[in-house]
Amino acid sequence: MLPLRMLGLLILILCHYDGDSVCPPESNPLTLDPPELMVEHEQSFQVNCSSTTHNYDKIFWSSENGIIDEEEEMEFITLVVANMSDWDVQHQCKIKIDETHECSKDLRLTVYKNPESVIMFPISSVHPVVEGTQYQIQCDIINVAPVQNLTVRWYQGNENIRTVSFTNTTKKPVSESSILTLSLSREDNGAQFRCEAQLDLGPQEPQLPTVSSETQTLSVEYKPVVECQSKFTVREHNFSLSMMPCQADGNPPASVKWYHQGRLIDASQPLTRMDSGEIEFIATNKIGRVNATIVVTVEYAPEFHQRENVPVVVTKGSNVSLVCEADGNPPPEIHWAYDAAGLDKVNTAENQSNLNIIGVTNDTTYFCIATNKLRVINKPIFVQVETISTAANSVDMATPGPSEPRACPLELMPARPVVRYGDQVSVNCSTSSTDHVGMGWEAAAGGTDFRENVTLVTWSVEQLKDWNMSPKCYITLEDNYQCLKMPFITLYKTPDTISVSVVGHAGLMMEGTEYHLQCDIINVAPVQNLTVRWYRGNETVKTELINDPRKTPGDVSRHLTVIPTANYNGAEFRCEAQLYLGPDRLQHPPTATSAPYIASVLYKPLIQACPSDYTGVEHNFTLSTVPCQADGNPPSDVQWQHQGRMINKSMLLTRMHSGTYIFEAVNIMGRTSTSIDITVEYGPAFTCDDRYEVIENAEHQIQCKPEGKPEPLITWLKDGKKVPSPVRLRKHDSGKYSLTATNKHGEAQHPLYVDVLYAPEFQQGNDTVEVTRGSSVSLVCSAEGNPPPKLHWNYISAPNVNETTGGRQRNIIITGATYTNTGIYICVATNKVGTVTRSTTLIMKDYTIVIIGVTMAILFIFIALLITLCYCKTKHGQYDFLPVRTKDGPDIPMTPQSA
Repeated sequence: MLPLRMLGLLILILCHYDGDSVCPPESNPLTLDPPELMVEHEQSFQVNCSSTTHNYDKIFWSSENGIIDEEEEMEFITLVVANMSDWDVQHQCKIKIDETHECSKDLRLTVYKNPESVIMFPISSVHPVVEGTQYQIQCDIINVAPVQNLTVRWYQGNENIRTVSFTNTTKKPVSESSILTLSLSREDNGAQFRCEAQLDLGPQEPQLPTVSSETQTLSVEYKPVVECQSKFTVREHNFSLSMMPCQADGNPPASVKWYHQGRLIDASQPLTRMDSGEIEFIATNKIGRVNATIVVTVEYAPEFHQRENVPVVVTKGSNVSLVCEADGNPPPEIHWAYDAAGLDKVNTAENQSNLNIIGVTNDTTYFCIATNKLRVINKPIFVQVETISTAANSVDMATPGPSEPRACPLELMPARPVVRYGDQVSVNCSTSSTDHVGMGWEAAAGGTDFRENVTLVTWSVEQLKDWNMSPKCYITLEDNYQCLKMPFITLYKTPDTISVSVVGHAGLMMEGTEYHLQCDIINVAPVQNLTVRWYRGNETVKTELINDPRKTPGDVSRHLTVIPTANYNGAEFRCEAQLYLGPDRLQHPPTATSAPYIASVLYKPLIQACPSDYTGVEHNFTLSTVPCQADGNPPSDVQWQHQGRMINKSMLLTRMHSGTYIFEAVNIMGRTSTSIDITVEYGPAFTCDDRYEVIENAEHQIQCKPEGKPEPLITWLKDGKKVPSPVRLRKHDSGKYSLTATNKHGEAQHPLYVDVLYAPEFQQGNDTVEVTRGSSVSLVCSAEGNPPPKLHWNYISAPNVNETTGGRQRNIIITGATYTNTGIYICVATNKVGTVTRSTTLIMKDYTIVIIGVTMAILFIFIALLITLCYCKTKHGQYDFLPVRTKDGPDIPMTPQSA
């Protein structure tokens, strides 16, 4: 029976051989116009199909869903689709030449959909974003088809830094992602990144618009970098460390400190000579710390060690050595000059601090001159020659030579009187000597005569107004030795007025512009004792000593350079003039202060107290509630922008308004902006279908995800009982479900029905059926599946074979079976999930042995007859064969007959 079975299978295969495969391409009469088509999803299109031959039965369009349209006599047929909603449908134009020949041509159709949106966000878990680390940004392209035509481009600024394509061949819309990995450096701080998605449909198709993500600005934190000179030279009291051109670049911004010999220095205080040397500049932020060392040289004008002009008293003809020492940076050169009229006659050209005078004969004023590049100062030293002068006796008295120094037994009280101009002054001159003749005062005003036998004389002036007053107290001893002492009188006058003004400017100051404040001190003396201090508020910003040899009243002007910032607006600047009148007056020196100059500074807006991110609730939240403030002069106008569009700050925000906002403040001085990430939260809501079809054992196919922010927690219920979220469903999982979504803003529910689809399943396996010739037999095919499968049989047709359908069965009934009915009958069950087959082999019962036996018997008899016949032919003559007489017949013998 095996050969019969093989023969039946071969015949079945030949009967199902596709006639279209025998249609060679060069003989295909069909032409499509256009042959290839790009169609946007849910748009219409039409294609003409024509034939070059007129001899055909019919021409028609077909798809997976069957015949769309057909014509029997037309030369062409048009496929018209009003709404292209399918993604992977195959359209064919077919022509039926006759009952056995058919040709077809496929329409090359691409259904496309531009991306719904492009979203870019960081996926790195590194916080903060620090230099030297890896950082990843993800770009999600939402709902695009076909993805193999998609190109994603990454941009830094306007530079394309990466291009990505995709190899996924699916035709349905998908969401794809591209990840950009960055090795961060400080140069990336402030860099702007975006990704763009574009469908490229080919050169013959229209260029689709590019869909771009929002631009994101990257903030990279890095430790400070210091730029500073290694050496710097400044003038004392005219420079503070805050003016040093040292820059510390870091993110977050670095805090800077200055140290000198391990001591923290206030950068706003003017530098003095004590600050010369190595100063360490240290910049620190949370990422790290760096330092730089600057050698600072503080230069200052010459200053004499001894500021008081104490007369040098010598005897006539003696030698004297004058010493003048001064400090300064650069070190000053010391020169000497003398002349009663001034400094016309230079006595020494060399740099020397000592002046040796031999044989002094007259009173002379010598000038010590100290010079460096900053200033020239001079100091008068009065050399007085002793003389004997009394009111009673004008005879000169001999005095011991310098080789016999004697102390002068006089004591002045006070020795260093400090007198305000026009005030009364008196000095007592007393002696403890017991061998003196007398004593007295010699002065232009307030002097006394020579008084004998007294131990105290007083010099007194009711109103001292002589700036050159030099009274002398003298004493004569019994041995005719005479000496004197002079009080060191400081006559001072406080300023008539002191005021602050701006040089060459009137009105408002502008931020970042250099201005010069001037302090005018009118009619003050002695100028050389004056110290000027500048104050901003209560902070001392500059101190300056006046190096001026004048003792008489004069006017002094001093300047302060300011470059105002926003903090200077409303600040009070004032200057203070203080007279240093000696250590006795150190605690309460005469001081005069100007009225304050109030600075009014125009400056661009400063944004204050603005958070980097803020969260509000939908329909209960406006931008006016975001705590952002702007300070500026003049007052700023503020505005909000989102995605390049102005937003009304009083508008209630919805979930569609989440994103990055720009808060901008503007005035005539400029504009300042900052970005705030605003998240609008809202309660859960479902937008899912009510029914889902899923395939048994496939991955989770129920795309029912509620909206909500924060992301809702989802609970599944089936028949009122909580069940796990379905992952792989089986056929018994079909049924009604209820989803509950919950977040802090509310709860939402959604009912849905899940229909689990599965491929057909036969109730029985393959089978073999025997049939006797001429009898009838039924072959039964039934299968289960969801959706219910369609059944059909594949077999060799015959007139006595019929198909019937009953319920979910499809049967074959064979009436009067013959050998032609034997073979393989294949039942095919198909639904949208899959196709399965079951075969039944029909065979005829075997009578071969019986037939062969009968055949052999007949053959044997036939052969025997032939042999007998041949034997009888060998006898000559003719014979008649008579039947044997029976008992009842006559007894007639058989005799041969001659020819």
